[in-house]
Amino acid sequence: MIIKINIQQTYLSFFYLVGNFFYSLFYFCFILILLALGFGLTICWVGIPLVIFLFQIIEKIINKDMKFAENLLPIEYNKIKFKKYPEENLLGKFKLYITNKKIWRYIGFYLLRFPITVATFSISIFLVLVPVVLIIAPLIYNFVSYNILLFEVNSLFSALLLSVLGLGLSFIFFPILNNVALKQGALLKKID
Repeated sequence: MIIKINIQQTYLSFFYLVGNFFYSLFYFCFILILLALGFGLTICWVGIPLVIFLFQIIEKIINKDMKFAENLLPIEYNKIKFKKYPEENLLGKFKLYITNKKIWRYIGFYLLRFPITVATFSISIFLVLVPVVLIIAPLIYNFVSYNILLFEVNSLFSALLLSVLGLGLSFIFFPILNNVALKQGALLKKID
């Protein structure tokens, strides 16, 4: 059985997981801050435009997130459309937006997805760095001390053995990385 690694897709999957971590961090903070400020300031009517702005921007956030995933992963999404309320006054829009269950589902999705994104980011760093560090061992064993499980690398032969081990691990780790990225990208499909 031949294991095929699509190295280009592995790069794209890694870039997706790293980029998705930073997107998720930004979205998590942005949504949480606007929700807290908006609902906290509704008592003096300043928060109502903030909440309306947040609910209007959610559609743009979702579509940007989908476009990012479509560019880097072999995934296709259906475009998301929310109801628009252009004729309503400020208070009427506020009431309609906060009763829209679809928007709340996506807000909850982004708030709950952040811990998952942190975990997949950590896994992706591990899955890429371990094979790469082992593969480049023959190039840097003289400059950096390698101690792996009570085994000190101090000769070219032992560094070459580590390099072969790194190549073998890449055949195991890179498909796992691609699957993690696909699962992470498929989360957005399941919310609708």
